[in-house]
Amino acid sequence: MTNFQIEFTHPWLLLLLVPALFFALFPYFRLSKKYRKTRNRITSIVLHMLVMVLSISVLSGINFKYELPNTRNELILLVDGSFSGSETEEAKNNFVQAVLNECEPEMRVGIVTFGFNQVYAAPLTTDKSRAYRQYLEAEKPDGSATDIASALQYAGGIFENPQSGKIVLLTDGDETDRSASAVIRTIAASGITVDTVHFPAERNDSEVLITGVTLPDYNVVVEDSFKIGLTLQSSFVGAANVTLLDNGEPVGEPHAIELVSGTQTVEFEHVFHEQGLHALSFEISNDRDTLTQNNIFNSYIYLEVFDDLLIIERNADESAALAEILGEQFNVSVVNVFNEEEMPTELDELRQYDEIILMNIANADMPAGFDSILYSYVNEIGGGLFTVGGNREDGEGGTIANTYDRQDMAGTLYQQMLPVQAIDYTPPVGVVIIIDRSGSMDMRVEGSGGKTKLDLAKEGAMSSLLSLTERDYCSVMTLEDDYNEDLEMTPLPQRAKIEAAIEKIEIGGGTIFTGALERAGAALRGLRSVERRHIILVTDGEPGDSFWTDPINQVGGYGGAIKNNALSGITLSIVAIGVDSKAAQTMKEATELGGGEFYNVWDATTLPGIMREDMDIPQIIAYNPEPFTPKVRDHNSVLNGVDDSLLPELGGFYGTKVKSGASVPLMAEYVPVLAQWKFGNGMVASFMCDLNGTWSSEFLESETGRKILDNLVNCLFPVKNIKPGAIDTRMTEENYITSLSVYASLEESETLEITVTEQTGTAQPSVQKFTPTVTDGFGKVEFVITNPGVHEIAVQIKNVDGSVAESYTTYKSFSYSQEYNVFTDEEENARLLELISARGDGAVVSSAQPWKIFDDFQHTLEHEFDPRWAFIIAALALFLLDIAVRKFKFKWLHEIVRDRKLKKELGQNKK
Repeated sequence: MTNFQIEFTHPWLLLLLVPALFFALFPYFRLSKKYRKTRNRITSIVLHMLVMVLSISVLSGINFKYELPNTRNELILLVDGSFSGSETEEAKNNFVQAVLNECEPEMRVGIVTFGFNQVYAAPLTTDKSRAYRQYLEAEKPDGSATDIASALQYAGGIFENPQSGKIVLLTDGDETDRSASAVIRTIAASGITVDTVHFPAERNDSEVLITGVTLPDYNVVVEDSFKIGLTLQSSFVGAANVTLLDNGEPVGEPHAIELVSGTQTVEFEHVFHEQGLHALSFEISNDRDTLTQNNIFNSYIYLEVFDDLLIIERNADESAALAEILGEQFNVSVVNVFNEEEMPTELDELRQYDEIILMNIANADMPAGFDSILYSYVNEIGGGLFTVGGNREDGEGGTIANTYDRQDMAGTLYQQMLPVQAIDYTPPVGVVIIIDRSGSMDMRVEGSGGKTKLDLAKEGAMSSLLSLTERDYCSVMTLEDDYNEDLEMTPLPQRAKIEAAIEKIEIGGGTIFTGALERAGAALRGLRSVERRHIILVTDGEPGDSFWTDPINQVGGYGGAIKNNALSGITLSIVAIGVDSKAAQTMKEATELGGGEFYNVWDATTLPGIMREDMDIPQIIAYNPEPFTPKVRDHNSVLNGVDDSLLPELGGFYGTKVKSGASVPLMAEYVPVLAQWKFGNGMVASFMCDLNGTWSSEFLESETGRKILDNLVNCLFPVKNIKPGAIDTRMTEENYITSLSVYASLEESETLEITVTEQTGTAQPSVQKFTPTVTDGFGKVEFVITNPGVHEIAVQIKNVDGSVAESYTTYKSFSYSQEYNVFTDEEENARLLELISARGDGAVVSSAQPWKIFDDFQHTLEHEFDPRWAFIIAALALFLLDIAVRKFKFKWLHEIVRDRKLKKELGQNKK
């Protein structure tokens, strides 16, 4: 016993001892010595004082505190035995031995090793040498994964005295299954503390693996080519081969790729030739690669048959032409939006169809609540949506846009779903200003206050910036014998930088157009954040290079550069300062080819105003009934098998702004005609023209137009069956562990059965069966998949006789354990260990300081004893004894012994 203490709850009551002892001793000392020294008096006064001391101690709240050596301390060393920590095994063994050497003799120590499972290598014992031998000789855990959470829970259940127990976790922190941070608070709540020791994994320098596969997020059609993206990670630069297998069969020759150090994405073209399941495997090979467990990546696509379409039209027979075209391949149903009896009112009614086509439907046309179920149909369920434009009368005999009406669309769920916005909008522009700075531009201009042509051209360039907005970009170039790029493409918010580049332009150089126009076109083509791309060229003379190097075939020269730019939607305007008629005619032809304007300016003082006017960009209007031929912007699956040169004419379009992230297969001038995007789980496309024949008769009649519609409808289909059923599932995948939640309403006699079957094509595939309990329409099962490949998950509701009442099938792919992903973030692993130790009321201990784990152990245990009942009993006993002493005479023991001796002696003398 150590650190013994006597404590009082009310210590001031101890002052009562003074008067108590006084009143006890005062009468005693007043007696004469003769009577005071009798045994009865002395005994009585002593007992009397003891009673008072005990009684006052009880009143004062006396309490005893003391400490005893703690023989209940227990320590579990939890050692990571997974693959990623194999290189640090010796260091962990040394740490374990050092800890055992530092342990107090009475402390009980146990050792658990873990990976995906746990091994109780050395049971709790005070024999440290034996524990270490058992640890070294124990079987190894499954090292192909790391489940720290389960290991902590397992170790926590071993303690006999959890309040004085500690777990020391030795690991690299590379967690592959479950979440240790989610269970650590429960362990700490039982009184167990958790320290962590970080042993960072030692990685190999030569490693490459496939970390992911990007498959189309739209419906893939048989015989249509599509792209597969592979994400690779490599620690070195070199050549590698990737082999693709479809349902176990190699597809073509291995693809040769060049590896870069770090992460890269490579794409492959592929075509499916049949419906159904396609188990895809990608294998990468390289001579320098050291780890083979992570060289194969598995994925899958299941090609469903989708053919149920619902067209909702505004006007009777408005969709007749479209329904006839689509009816050749699909099951098409048509309903009028104003027909309350036929219009769907529930989400499950929409789910009967694979795709919804809104034919000239405004938000105001929809029944109350329809926009909400349509939103859920696309965003949550994954159904396809195709919106088509159309007109309506404005009440004054005029015609206006109906579907893409800006006031109607503002702030609606309908607007949120579409890949375009119906708003007032001026398209952003990228412009390249090219200025001639040849010697003739140094000529002073009459009436300009002594300014030269170059001065006025620079003023014009400055003035043109006033027509641009902060969404626009500008580049500045000057003519040379080739060209000079004075300022690369710069956003307008950096206006001072642009103005400084213009101001620095000085006389010198030639008048060669070709190089400057080619470079300007390249710069504008690389600018993806603008809709309009424009070049404005200022010169006072005929260029030194030819319009065409081959006038007959119209190729080469600066005309060839203009022609190539025009194919990319890049326009050209030329501002000529007093050139002769021949040069003017050539320049006019050049601007006609470039889709811009030609200005032959004889009064150079008007240059600033002309250049500013050329840069004025009109706002996109909502209703544009002018014929045009659409242009291709983004090549995707909608244009598969389509010849760009055969695009049919459309009679008009509805002006909208494309949203960020949307794909635009077809464009009008600066605005989208056909746009599509992924919205939640579904695909949405918008056609900014009608399909009732008013503007689209040629489009509907042409083979090209029909092909585009067929492609579009197919790519908008969902990627899985969305028909409502009695079974719905949610799957959570975590390396080896998969959690499947099942939502199903069962009759009393029905049972739920889940079968997980490996799709290996072998005679004896791996099969797991589960029969979870379903409560309130919900059941959950957790299963482990360790074999790479694609696995079928069949969920069945069975009747009492074993027959299947309802069924649902889905698939899961597994490639390799994340234990073999060597490119993990060691800083993130270290942060996890810090979090575990913080939530476990422990600390992160350095591997070089094993003794630190004993710092917070309680080496002694505090004990308390309340002696008041004992004191009360003792006081009562002594009080009664005091009464007895005073009432009855007694002798001390030694007196009794003495008297007996005397009597004995007297008796002997008498004889």
